Amino acid sequence: MVTVRFGERPAETTLKAAIERLMRDKAVACGEVWRAANPLEFPVSMEERLRGGDRKIEMCLLVETLRVPEAEKIAVKLANEFPSTEIGVYRLLCEITANGRP
Repeated sequence: MVTVRFGERPAETTLKAAIERLMRDKAVACGEVWRAANPLEFPVSMEERLRGGDRKIEMCLLVETLRVPEAEKIAVKLANEFPSTEIGVYRLLCEITANGRP
């Protein structure tokens, strides 16, 4: 899995176009765009206040891949395409299905 974390909100159409392009790659399972919730609608929790606050993001482009080596290659391409972002590559260790079993 590859994440591209944006500190400033880009045009959502740009991210959707990136997903459409990435979906042509056989190594990509799916892609999603995550938007940060409006902070006025969700006040800071007591837990976050006690910890001293969380670092926030505005948007995230999430790309699920089938294998880690392909995720790493895609991460490099996305880092070049979106240079002022934070890129992460993660490995899914397990998944819970509808019946509650891995």
